[in-house]
Amino acid sequence: MYVFLVVGGFALFASAVYIRFYKLTVERANKYLCSMSQCSPLIKKMSWGSLTVETVREDGTINANKLITYRDAKLWPNGSRAWDWNESGTGHFAGVQKQDVDELLSHNPNIIILSRGVLSQLKVPQSLIDYINQSSPHVKVIVQTSKKAFKSYNQYAIQGERVAALIHTTC
Repeated sequence: MYVFLVVGGFALFASAVYIRFYKLTVERANKYLCSMSQCSPLIKKMSWGSLTVETVREDGTINANKLITYRDAKLWPNGSRAWDWNESGTGHFAGVQKQDVDELLSHNPNIIILSRGVLSQLKVPQSLIDYINQSSPHVKVIVQTSKKAFKSYNQYAIQGERVAALIHTTC
């Protein structure tokens, strides 16, 4: 009986230690992988004039339970913010500006997705694509309508790619 209690007690103790260790290991691994792969927050929903995105904690990990909504957004590995066209002079006819792309490039993405809007009314000048290719030849540039950009961005983010995007939710 004594042996049974000792063995049973040890098994229970070992199970508790294993579960605690496993949980800590998985949490650390997720944080490590996210920081190593530069996890980009997922776009949860997009509609006309609205884009809902996962938030990023201060430690750089994704918080899928807390969402933020933007009209237009800049997304990058480990972050996002509202895309205010007035800051850079971006406009439908002027197109996406270098300043907007420079902010994305500062986060070291491997892929940049530039959306042209839902109806392809936002210009993406060839000179801007050339600039990205010359200044960061390792970065793949994708130009798409917003709905396609939304899908492509999420695909790359789920794969752990260091993806960044400018998403325009109207026109």
